[in-house]
Amino acid sequence: MQGAGDTAKSFLGVEASLSGRKWVGPTADIDRHASAMAQQTGLPGVLCNVLVRQGVTPETAESYLAPQLRDLLPDPRSLRDMEKAAQRFLQAIKNRERIAVFGDYDVDGGASSALLLDYLRSIGLRATLYIPDRIDEGYGPNAPAMANLAADHDLIICVDCGTLSHEALAAATAADATAPGALAQPRNGQADDLKKIKGVGPKLETILNTLGVFHFDQIMAWGPDDIAWMDENLNGFKGRVSRDDWVAQAKALTP
Repeated sequence: MQGAGDTAKSFLGVEASLSGRKWVGPTADIDRHASAMAQQTGLPGVLCNVLVRQGVTPETAESYLAPQLRDLLPDPRSLRDMEKAAQRFLQAIKNRERIAVFGDYDVDGGASSALLLDYLRSIGLRATLYIPDRIDEGYGPNAPAMANLAADHDLIICVDCGTLSHEALAAATAADATAPGALAQPRNGQADDLKKIKGVGPKLETILNTLGVFHFDQIMAWGPDDIAWMDENLNGFKGRVSRDDWVAQAKALTP
């Protein structure tokens, strides 16, 4: 609504619309910039008038009217440790390492997996694709799957998932390590319930099993060096063994 003292020229001569408002058209400054844009770009004057109102310059008019995804996305190198990840990926390609792609079951996860696999195949590398079961495994990396993939692959790439999956990623790292007194499998096929140890939950129990720890008497037998090794290698749970005195707890739980 224009004030009583408004002397701006009405647009198309409309001093009062049905709602009582005066139409106000482009200012002389907008007209001047729109005319200059039309001369530089060859675009219609009416379109240039709209573009100028949006703050578009003659230099950016083309990209504004025909945007490209590559111009709109942020530089991926701005993401934390992206350079390290890229270098590790290039190393795996150069050395022809065994690569696994852990994807997701939705559209963007499937597209990301497909793009990565297609690229690797184009350069002669065949990677393993793993998509978790939506019902049985849920969303994102899980410790058993990551541990199994780590046992047979040199590099696991998570696409569209994994940012907060610390325990699952720790299980993948642990797969390359061997705990003191580790066993290939539980005795008689029956592992002890390590969750009875204070501070051990289902996720940590899975990591311990991945490291070859299944029984209380294994933990009970750890000496100072073994405890120090475990404290350092339980990624995501470092220092837990000594903090909660697992050895003493395991002794009390051992028949």
